[in-house]
Amino acid sequence: MKSTGLVFKSRSYIGSVEPPATVLEDESRYGNNGTFRASGEPNWVKNEAGFWVLDHDGSDDYVDIGAKITAGLPQITIIVWANPTDRSADYYILGDYNAPTDNSVVFGISDFASHGGTDETWRLYCSLKGDDSARIEPVADTEFAYGSWYQWAVTWDTVTYKAFVNAVQDDEVAYADAAGLEKTTTQNLAIGAYQPADNKGQWKGRILPIIIYDWAVPIEVIAANFQANRHWFGI
Repeated sequence: MKSTGLVFKSRSYIGSVEPPATVLEDESRYGNNGTFRASGEPNWVKNEAGFWVLDHDGSDDYVDIGAKITAGLPQITIIVWANPTDRSADYYILGDYNAPTDNSVVFGISDFASHGGTDETWRLYCSLKGDDSARIEPVADTEFAYGSWYQWAVTWDTVTYKAFVNAVQDDEVAYADAAGLEKTTTQNLAIGAYQPADNKGQWKGRILPIIIYDWAVPIEVIAANFQANRHWFGI
């Protein structure tokens, strides 16, 4: 799984082609299909443009990928389309957190004030834990409105972390770890939560598609994804 390429890509369903009821299919060659937890939730819903997305209620629903797919990656890119429906708490799109030293990535939106900011606004958040380094928790600049779709992306090339909102760079932080991401995580990657075993950080809103690479893609790849998908989400 350490070859330079695609690690996870959620399969897209459009129009009358309905997705499996309780499975999130992975189009990468690894076949890391996710299983819905919490009595079959989250729910599949079709947006106005006919694109099927996951709808999470912010309670106990999440998708268990069934593998530690981000642990030990040499680099990383995450590209996500998401629509937060509430800003009353921190909500996370994905993660494999168990403890500050036992995780590789946590990704979502978080209260700016709780991370050293000056106001309570919700912004793009990503925690990364290098194999030989303490984790970082940068919060990007853009404040998000709930009820709107966004393309969010982060990249890390073992030297620099970058965050993007709708294919525009929003943050950059120096973070060096030549060993790549933490290798010895104990949690499977979850979508719709960062620590589902303790019912923490459940996402409230809609998600999909999600793509994870094991290298830091250039902004041109993020921009191409934005242009190819924006019409599905009214951007």
